[in-house]
Amino acid sequence: MKSLKRRNELLSVCRQHVLPAGLAVVPEPYIPYVPTEWNGLLVLAEAQNLSGTRNSSYRRSLIAMSPRERMERLGRIEDIGIQPWDDGSLKLAVEATFGEAADRTSVSNAVLWSQVDEKDRNKKPSRELIKRSVEVWADFLAVLNPAHVVTAGIVARDIIYSVMPKRDVPHTALPHSSPLVMSRVSGKYDEADLRRRYPEVDAVIHRRPGWADKYRQNTVVFACHAVSLVRDEGGLF
Repeated sequence: MKSLKRRNELLSVCRQHVLPAGLAVVPEPYIPYVPTEWNGLLVLAEAQNLSGTRNSSYRRSLIAMSPRERMERLGRIEDIGIQPWDDGSLKLAVEATFGEAADRTSVSNAVLWSQVDEKDRNKKPSRELIKRSVEVWADFLAVLNPAHVVTAGIVARDIIYSVMPKRDVPHTALPHSSPLVMSRVSGKYDEADLRRRYPEVDAVIHRRPGWADKYRQNTVVFACHAVSLVRDEGGLF
């Protein structure tokens, strides 16, 4: 009953923040994925990519949905629908760093809409969408009351920083886990050495080997960096 009440309240927030037509690929924001047995941890990536060049089939599915279905999109079509979570990189980092089961963690994006340019390529979120996302998250956090928020990337970090004066919630800011970002640094490290130095990461890889299958070197380095940031307050890079 509690989870149903929370879901209805989150949907009510979304209905108050639907955009005028033309500002984004779809006008509705969407509620976070919250598992039934939620551990209180909320993890935010940056934004969905709904460009025609990257995710056209997913976009077509969204456009065919009703407004409510779009608001409840996470977990409806793909695994969750948050790429760095679904590819394993954030799952591995979060479970290793915080000792919390990933399947009990709430997940979303900080920017709740997606934009494309005139060539149908993914576009960085505009200031307007970031401002509106701050407003939505202020309302979302009042409903969710998470025990801890983890952000991945500068955009997600800044949105939550903007909300935090209104909400006293612990926040851990991680870098972006995208392959483009991580490939610039991951080649400097040896996986076997890192797994010896970070047994938390090694333990999760043994338990959840599939999480490191895609972009393996990047995923392992990112997880070790996350553990290092929280444990050593320094990080690998």
